[in-house]
Amino acid sequence: MNGDFLSTNELRKHVRREYKKLRKKAILSLVYRPLSTKFEICSSNSLDGEYCYSDEKGYYYCELERGSYNEKIITEDLFEVTYLAIETDIFSMASLYESIHGKRGKDQRRIRFAKELELFSEIGEKYCERHRKRIEKYLKMAPYEDE
Repeated sequence: MNGDFLSTNELRKHVRREYKKLRKKAILSLVYRPLSTKFEICSSNSLDGEYCYSDEKGYYYCELERGSYNEKIITEDLFEVTYLAIETDIFSMASLYESIHGKRGKDQRRIRFAKELELFSEIGEKYCERHRKRIEKYLKMAPYEDE
């Protein structure tokens, strides 16, 4: 590992700068929510939620629930930790959009996935493509089910 990582404060600024790119589109869709990821070290005593921070080993992304880690990822990739830090909020906004615009007989995921991709594309094509691959992998296991 090279140790040339952004500080936790710089990481916070970077992620928020990227997230801000989708703000206008999300507001126009009436689904905007502020970024919920906390940028600080977490422990089993921390509040539930998502955390990102950095140290000499890399970037950390953690999901904490009831004092336990649901997920703890360490990466040297700034793009990857940024994607992880914003993904849950994009999912929440797309889910809200889906609940407003869903149509009976159509698999609701069609609307949600399309909105997720739309929001990720506002941040950048690399983010959109990363998420598209995740959706495709998921749909291989659980294809759409329209009536």
